[in-house]
Amino acid sequence: MKTLLVLLLIIPIVRLYGQDNGDCKVLMPSLNGDYHGGCKKGLAQGQGTATGTDTYSGGFRNGYPNGSGIYTWSSGNVYKGDWFMGKRDGNGVFTGHMDGKDTVMAGVWKHDIYIGPKPSPPKVTTKYNVVSTSFVRNGDANKITISFYQNAIVNFIESLEITASSGNEVQSGNYTNIYDIRFPFNCKINYQSWNSLKTQLYDCILEFEIYEPGSWDLRVGN
Repeated sequence: MKTLLVLLLIIPIVRLYGQDNGDCKVLMPSLNGDYHGGCKKGLAQGQGTATGTDTYSGGFRNGYPNGSGIYTWSSGNVYKGDWFMGKRDGNGVFTGHMDGKDTVMAGVWKHDIYIGPKPSPPKVTTKYNVVSTSFVRNGDANKITISFYQNAIVNFIESLEITASSGNEVQSGNYTNIYDIRFPFNCKINYQSWNSLKTQLYDCILEFEIYEPGSWDLRVGN
């Protein structure tokens, strides 16, 4: 009885996650054929491998390549990287033969189109009496928000001067927003900050460059 109970518990799991899912559909016509991998509600879901005219091995969602995976065309061309609902989207590398030439395209893809090489991360070129910097890209608007902290608490700095290569500066409390910036974006910040005991005022300098377009948050720590 114990053996029978264990088998009854295992069978549904095998059906859901087993490697042979003949009834599970892949919705890309070029991959419609043989599929082995995860399945949910009759569609490829999770990790799997699909083979039709072409072959794909990696993540699936709702029947489409999604996440990280390797796609191999019947021609022998290969793309290894990020996917979103059946389209190359994110970071990836295409290796193959195009226009009579061996081709490698490594970088950023959007809606199945190669955008270009992955931009370099933000670079701090000058830092004087600045403890830390944190750059976070959080959207596509061409702007930057700069804020100042000391021991994770808002730092009320003095004598702030910002020299930027482009954009319109707007102050909002302890935040400085620079809108309509163009990339690459260069910026130099001069200001004064008290030490943690509020006994001495230091001159501070921060200069940086941002290459990738987008909406950025910069947290400066003292």
